[in-house]
Amino acid sequence: MWGDDGIGPVLLDSIKDHVHHAIDAGITPEEYTGIIKRLDPSVIVFLDAVDWGAEPGRITIVERGEVSRVRMGIHKISLEILMEYLGEETGADVFIIGIQPAVIAQSSGLSPRTSQAVRYCAGVILSLLDRENL
Repeated sequence: MWGDDGIGPVLLDSIKDHVHHAIDAGITPEEYTGIIKRLDPSVIVFLDAVDWGAEPGRITIVERGEVSRVRMGIHKISLEILMEYLGEETGADVFIIGIQPAVIAQSSGLSPRTSQAVRYCAGVILSLLDRENL
């Protein structure tokens, strides 16, 4: 409902059949920390709209400790705090795969540029997962 802020769920839908523990945490990822900690992950990846003033549809990776350089979507708690907490609690590498949104406002879906970036990003993630399983 919030335009390009739906990047995370759309991207997750594209890869969830190939990722063992994919969680659509919506705007409240802090509610899933218990589940994430029980999974004992070595890597935690957030998929989200990330505004760093780039061209719409550009993809970036934001590592733990770098979140202050970008603006995030409409989460109840800062992903920076959540990334630090989960990194400390699990010892996992924590990062965000972010896509620069074009529009974050009430609308019916993703803008064309971000939709294209989601498809591209899903393809790259699935390709990397296939290589890992060889």
